[in-house]
Amino acid sequence: FLFVQFNDTHTPLTPYNRAPDDWHLYDQEVRRADDGIKRVVQKLDELEIKDETLVIITADHGESLGEREMPYGHGYNVYEESVNVPLVLSHPNLERRRLTDGVARIKDIAPTVLDALSAPIPETFTGHSLLKPVADNSKLPEDALTFVSGKWMIESQIGKEIAQRD
Repeated sequence: FLFVQFNDTHTPLTPYNRAPDDWHLYDQEVRRADDGIKRVVQKLDELEIKDETLVIITADHGESLGEREMPYGHGYNVYEESVNVPLVLSHPNLERRRLTDGVARIKDIAPTVLDALSAPIPETFTGHSLLKPVADNSKLPEDALTFVSGKWMIESQIGKEIAQRD
């Protein structure tokens, strides 16, 4: 098991010499993270374990880049750009398929890893393995509830409405 976390796309953003100079700093940081992922996958290949390794690429949140007059960053809202993140599963035994209908959640990753290892999934887990929808073309859940806590949510208008109502 190896967990690698890239913080490149977090502030402070810095130029990356392997990206075009005219790119926005955020795009340069995304390129830096992409290159980091590429190095990890190349190392798996060098070690001759890529064909037996489940690689999962995801993010803990998206990023506002000035959309909707929101400040740059995250934690301010639950708009699509902040909560919609990539989730890529890569293994030679997985059929290449893009799931676009429904919602995969970060809490689905641990059950997916355990399922891939043929290990039991604890009953206390509330997420579900994503291998079944990939294998049999079944649908993911159609929606999910997102909670954001902390001062930014409470300070935003939607946070005030939720706090007053709930």
